[in-house]
Amino acid sequence: IKGIVLYSSGFSETGPEGMEFQDEIVRIARSGGTRVIGPNCVGPYNPSARLTQQFILPKESGNVGVISHSGFLFYYLLLSVANRGLLPSKGVSCGSDADLTCVDFLEYLGRDPETTIIIAYLEGIKDGRLLEIAREVSQRKPIIVLKGGNSEAGLRASASHTGTLAVPTTTWTNICRQTGIVSVD
Repeated sequence: IKGIVLYSSGFSETGPEGMEFQDEIVRIARSGGTRVIGPNCVGPYNPSARLTQQFILPKESGNVGVISHSGFLFYYLLLSVANRGLLPSKGVSCGSDADLTCVDFLEYLGRDPETTIIIAYLEGIKDGRLLEIAREVSQRKPIIVLKGGNSEAGLRASASHTGTLAVPTTTWTNICRQTGIVSVD
């Protein structure tokens, strides 16, 4: 098995025991050559491969790649793209980024010939490669990001939702300036 999607919650966002359990799952998976998407996610979407989780999602492939930490906002972004006359190429709801991260998917969509624009909802960043990957990808494709956790309530919600520490707004602004990410409200 090359990859698994952990849909359920109840891992890193619940505290130290949940984090240990999550780390154990990733360790076991990786020891067998398996990669993990999630937990706390809805996983990948690829209409050209007929991989669509919900009947309401577009079945035709377009050029907009979508990444989201939130499953609800993943569906919302996919449908918003379609409602504006565009179509998503591929996407992923990556949840808590236990193994494969939003940055891995940014890198993938950056290389995907079907994707010419990338949009994302991010609650926080665990993967330190963001600066390098975003700089590289933004030279070829626009990266538009709606970042969660911009208030005290948002910071708490982000931590309880995916167990991710949100990036403070001033830090995020500097990251965008250095990488070419277009941050939207």
